[in-house]
Amino acid sequence: MRKIGFILLIAGFAWLCWDASSMRPIARAIVASHSNRLPRTGRTWFTPDDTTREMGEVVSDALDHVPSILIPAGMMLAGGMIQGFARRSSPTATKGSASDSGRGD
Repeated sequence: MRKIGFILLIAGFAWLCWDASSMRPIARAIVASHSNRLPRTGRTWFTPDDTTREMGEVVSDALDHVPSILIPAGMMLAGGMIQGFARRSSPTATKGSASDSGRGD
C-alpha cells in the first residue's frame, strides 16, 4: 500500500511541475496570438470597447488553456493519506519495544 502512496505522491508532484513549467509558453502563445489580431491601421489609440473586448478574449483564452491542478493535487492528497494511514512493515518495530513502552518520554 505504501508503494502506491509513494507513486501517487511522485506522479502528482511531477504532473504539477510539468503544468507549472508549461504556463509560460502558454501565456506567451496567447499574448502573441492576440497581439497579431490588433488592428494595424496606424492609429495609436483604442476605444474602450476595443480594449474591453480584447481583454475579455485574452482572459477567456487563458482560462481555456490553463491546465487544471485538481487531478494532480488529488493524487498527491490520496498518496499522502495512504502514506499516513498505511502500516509500516519494519522488522525492528515490534510490540513492546523501547520506543513503544508507554513511558511518555
